[in-house]
Amino acid sequence: LILDTLIEDDFYEEKHKYIFKALAEFKNTKNTSIDAVVFEDHLRKMNLLEKCGGMDYIINLSSNAPVVSHALSYAEIVKENSLRRKGIKFAEDFASDSIDVSKDIKNTISDGCNMLSDLSVYGTATDEFMRVSDIIIPISEEIEKQSQLGISPGIKMGFHDIDEKLSGIKKSQYVIIAARPSCGKTAFALSCMVNMLRSNIDQIEIINGVRTKKSKPVKVGFFSLEMPREDIIKRIFSMISFVPHRKIAENKITDNEGEYATRLFKSIDAFYEQSKNLFIYDSNAMGITNIKAAARKLKKKEDVDIIFIDYFSRINTMNLGNGKMQSWEQWSVVSRELKSLAFELEIPVVCLVQLNRDAEKARPTLANLRDT
Repeated sequence: LILDTLIEDDFYEEKHKYIFKALAEFKNTKNTSIDAVVFEDHLRKMNLLEKCGGMDYIINLSSNAPVVSHALSYAEIVKENSLRRKGIKFAEDFASDSIDVSKDIKNTISDGCNMLSDLSVYGTATDEFMRVSDIIIPISEEIEKQSQLGISPGIKMGFHDIDEKLSGIKKSQYVIIAARPSCGKTAFALSCMVNMLRSNIDQIEIINGVRTKKSKPVKVGFFSLEMPREDIIKRIFSMISFVPHRKIAENKITDNEGEYATRLFKSIDAFYEQSKNLFIYDSNAMGITNIKAAARKLKKKEDVDIIFIDYFSRINTMNLGNGKMQSWEQWSVVSRELKSLAFELEIPVVCLVQLNRDAEKARPTLANLRDT
């Protein structure tokens, strides 16, 4: 348990780091019990005896050790103080980078958020390798329980053939919807969003030690980098009411077309409750740092289940690499950052992408994502 709690870097004194490292290696490589003579021999073979302060220092540590049965509590104190030091170091580095005018402040803030996120899981199981045999039984039991409870995996897009192939979009996935311009990417994404808002996502809830199925409405975040939120909402109105978008956009829902008006406003009334779970950002100048910051805020405040971005090449890359990166390098960074965002927030991120012009010549393949 101590080795699961602490790592070598958690100790402040260098010689304590070496002692812990030697003890951990002894435990992992030897099957024998340890005493002063055996441990001294082990340290000599590793050339660590002097770095550990010598055998007299180690014996003194051992003789002054507190209650052995409280070792895990002591380890947690060491871990807490280690985190405090790292928090102080993070704050100092962040302040220094913020003062440095040669560094882009948006990139500094984004890097700071990433480092703070890493710090929140520092030294936990997420930093360590895990033996599959230790988790294979719990995972198999989870699969069996989900099957018994009828838990549906992922978030369904509402299109039968696609949902059959994908079994829903699952957390931490980075999904690309790609096509040439004016092929209906935005319309398809909005259709998926409307379908999701009308559905629930299944979860397992533990009540009094018993696992039960719990369903909750899907919450959707939408980043519109191409058109204002009013236009997005009007397109949704057209979609749910089957009233031509042109009629809504041109405000031609007149009295002599009462059928359109009745159908439109009836659909809006029905959609109102579902719309409480849809959150829209609209901007034509959002960079990847802005998107990540807004997504983190949206996840923390509203606990969204999925994020859509319309569309990839509208993401502002001017500040990436202080303007020294080539275009393809900038887009590679953006793509990696979106994938890391999905992994960090543990929700799917769906991004719309325009294919390159070679896709006009034949049926598109994954190769047409190159240079998009």
